[in-house]
Amino acid sequence: GFRKRCSCPTDRVVPCLVLDPFAGSGTVLAVARRMGRRSVGIELNPDYVALARRRSAADVPAVVGREEASA
Repeated sequence: GFRKRCSCPTDRVVPCLVLDPFAGSGTVLAVARRMGRRSVGIELNPDYVALARRRSAADVPAVVGREEASA
């Protein structure tokens, strides 16, 4: 029949790397950090990158990325 939840044994869950290819404001990255997961976010929009950096300052020790020079 249909199961609503995953039936994986919780004692076998290993912290993983969460990849968010459309990081936006960084919600997934913040939640991953709180759950003890490592995370990588990718975001092209500089406005969202700035928002994610501000939002995650308390959760993430450093945000590493490449910034494009303004034209």
